[in-house]
Amino acid sequence: MIVAEIVQDKLHDPNDSTSSRVGFKFTLGQVRNATPVGDLDKGTIPTQKTLFRISDDDGNQYYRGWLYNDFDCLIQEFLVNWARMDAGATMIEVKDTDTNEWVQEIG
Repeated sequence: MIVAEIVQDKLHDPNDSTSSRVGFKFTLGQVRNATPVGDLDKGTIPTQKTLFRISDDDGNQYYRGWLYNDFDCLIQEFLVNWARMDAGATMIEVKDTDTNEWVQEIG
């Protein structure tokens, strides 16, 4: 099951398929394997996609995409850890579907 996808890469040339992260998909299995705690299975994942953006301490955005925003933020945690190793990112924000505001839950 795909739980997140990068749809915009602000670091790499979008025409260079070898470096661009656009289209990177992250699976439930990857999140489970990287997350030692928490209860994450298909039954606990919301069905509505949520927009996210990943940036550094200075607010420079690196990636945007969508994710399924689980209650414990395990998918968010996995993504920001991946982006930290990939590009030095430090925080992730999600778009609150009720207020339409960006909310930082990890970082």
